Amino acid sequence: MTKVYIVVPFNVYTGGPTALFSLCHSLVKYFNVDAIIAFTGIKKGLDPVHPNYKKYKCKWIPISKVKDNPKDLLIVPETQTNLLERFKALRKAIYWLSIDNFFLSIHHSSKVSRIASRISFYRDYLTYSLRYCSIPNKKILNDVRYYIACKEISNAINNANKILSFLDNVDLHIAQSLYAKNFLTNLGINKNKILLVREPIEEEFLNTHIDFQKKDDIITFNARKAFSIIYRLFSKVKQLDSNVKVIPLMNVGKERMVRILSKSKVFIDIGHHPGRDRPFREAGVLGNIVIVNRSGGYYYFDDCPIPDEYTIKCYSMACKDLNVEHLSKLIVDCIKNYECHISNFQKFREYVLNEPKLYFEDLRRLVHAMLEW
Repeated sequence: MTKVYIVVPFNVYTGGPTALFSLCHSLVKYFNVDAIIAFTGIKKGLDPVHPNYKKYKCKWIPISKVKDNPKDLLIVPETQTNLLERFKALRKAIYWLSIDNFFLSIHHSSKVSRIASRISFYRDYLTYSLRYCSIPNKKILNDVRYYIACKEISNAINNANKILSFLDNVDLHIAQSLYAKNFLTNLGINKNKILLVREPIEEEFLNTHIDFQKKDDIITFNARKAFSIIYRLFSKVKQLDSNVKVIPLMNVGKERMVRILSKSKVFIDIGHHPGRDRPFREAGVLGNIVIVNRSGGYYYFDDCPIPDEYTIKCYSMACKDLNVEHLSKLIVDCIKNYECHISNFQKFREYVLNEPKLYFEDLRRLVHAMLEW
């Protein structure tokens, strides 16, 4: 192996590209691997490197410049597996940052299904936002496709032999979570081809000092992947305590995200989780009581080590089994008795702070596997 090309979409700042840039940077810095970012979708005259990734100082080329060399390795995220067909000689690896997004990249739901999901989400969003907070209309529905994916994935898995037959030709599968690793194992992928790499959150979150005595009565939530029921939940919370402030988090920028989470007391992530996402870890390490939906990338405790009493089980937009009354009372109690509840998250915060060491050991195993070729 002489070079490692890591495929990243042009000028995008989300959890997936962050993991890919972190991988490139760490391979170069700690293991002296010649790792290079290979951008897709480059636009002439524009810098493909998002400003938040300048710090990694990764070399880059357009995907069109990647040579089909049998000594090199190409790593693609699960959403861009179609690129593997371009190359015949290159070693190939898939970085499974999610499961659901893979199916979305190869499977399209019907127009009727999309319209129904949007109408349902708009209804609950408008009911809440007009009363209690201001959320930009154009942003809130960016990820409504996740709700559609929940309905469609089971159908896709039933046709797994047809859809996933090409995976046998992939040399290595990098799983970002136990959720992804078990999914691949259950498909029959050789376990020797699967490596777990648990990337940490960014240093800005890990290195921020938190004054637990100066927290405000603020609830934040992951608006990017929220199920519609969250607006009914906040309506109930407001009835119990009208002084509580609710702040939606979506496209707020990293610096503002750190500022908000440093002041808030509760972070809620009721939605679908395509992988082991970052927001719940970012919020937890910044001193928030974290309430999550135990599904997808948060299903396994190893991926999301949140105490059980702060988790719910909701596998659809409707969340018909969710006890809104009970959950709203828990949220208000977390605000009023913050010191008592936050003590239950000490082990979780220690785990998140220790993730960089776990990541280094995971990468050591990855490099060892690549050098064996």
